[in-house]
Amino acid sequence: MVRATQWGANAGSEGVGQPGWTTASPSRLTLFEREPITVWYYPASRIVHHQIFRPVLGEVFREALTSGVRAMRENRGTKWLSDDRLNGALLPEDLKWVDEVWSPQTVEAGWKTWALVPPMAMVGQLNVRRHVQLWKGRGIAVQVFDDVAKAMRWLAAQ
Repeated sequence: MVRATQWGANAGSEGVGQPGWTTASPSRLTLFEREPITVWYYPASRIVHHQIFRPVLGEVFREALTSGVRAMRENRGTKWLSDDRLNGALLPEDLKWVDEVWSPQTVEAGWKTWALVPPMAMVGQLNVRRHVQLWKGRGIAVQVFDDVAKAMRWLAAQ
């Protein structure tokens, strides 16, 4: 189900946004929403944005990220915001899927810029460090943030 919602100063009242986001965008489309992850698409800025609410693994993880790739491909998106603050370490089979399936599809769809808010848990940060270096080496502009609003502003400016 895709639904449009406003994105702005009141986004925090929905329980998924960040209070104080003031940059205007006409809408946010919900691409995937299932416990523990939601994926949105911002048409005006062509940003795919996922937020993880607790560690996510397996099929749900893969379906969520695939919904973002589909939106990127269909709408010529180039930017991705990963809010992974509440995620943990990925399973080896999920890491393999990211490397062998999701990554090539995302690049093929047009991915150029990645803003990442890494997991707070140290175990989750190990996967992230590896992927940041990997993607920088493949030509993706990667910036790591400790604040989602700053990450969104940076992406929107790219």
